[in-house]
Amino acid sequence: MSHQSFEEIIAEQVNEEDFALPVSGNVALQLRRKVESDDFEMEDIEDMILRDPGLASSVLRIANGALYSGLSEIGTIRKAIMRLGADQVVSVSMMAAQKQVYDTKDRMLQGIMQKLWTHASVSSIGCRWIARRAGMAELAENAFLAGLLHDLGQVVLMRVFDRVIASGKGAMFTEDIILEILESPLHCRFGAEIIDRWKLPAIYKTVTAEHHDEKLAGNAEPILLATRLVDQICWSMGLGLRDGDGIQPESSKEADALMLSEIQVAELQIELEDTIAEHAAM
Repeated sequence: MSHQSFEEIIAEQVNEEDFALPVSGNVALQLRRKVESDDFEMEDIEDMILRDPGLASSVLRIANGALYSGLSEIGTIRKAIMRLGADQVVSVSMMAAQKQVYDTKDRMLQGIMQKLWTHASVSSIGCRWIARRAGMAELAENAFLAGLLHDLGQVVLMRVFDRVIASGKGAMFTEDIILEILESPLHCRFGAEIIDRWKLPAIYKTVTAEHHDEKLAGNAEPILLATRLVDQICWSMGLGLRDGDGIQPESSKEADALMLSEIQVAELQIELEDTIAEHAAM
């Protein structure tokens, strides 16, 4: 193993582990497919959510969250679905599933995982906000999932580090090396590979594989542009692993392509600042 490169070690581990979603993740994927088929009844969605108590509690918590303060308290999944809508329930389900993936018992890795989860959860909110404000309301929940999943490759890499360190063979993975690898193109490559394994729509693979491509033109997929813009905003706010000094998202080519003004980008930053605590704690 010592004669292998970091990339070879990681590829070997990724191939050995199935990286399956936890129980609620499987339910979330089934929910997404059912809702996209347009062939479902309210009872279908309710039954699927009730298969997983953790997922059911997440849906209820969101339906009774700060956004809906002042409205009557909801105590059933049926009413939660009616309040949130099927599309948002799918997004909530995917967020609950992804939160479980961001787990490690290694103390060094825990701090990094928390930063990754905060960045992912905030990115999902930001991407949905952009879709709604940039004339793509019909793609709002797709944008939400793209923001949530765009750095999935970093989580895959962290799972590899966790596994190797737990085996007692991870001495070469110092914190500095881990951070450097996380920011390398490897996370785009392996994230896209896992998206393929989960058989998610092509847009999520595109976003995962290309969200760090500096050569992207302004006519790239709007959801991909939204993801890149939210990344820049998050970095400028200190959310994530990258240094945001000098980044000016309000004057970026992504903001220009999405026809978002400097005022709108500032509004988005305020929105993210207002929601970060709630969503990072999910």
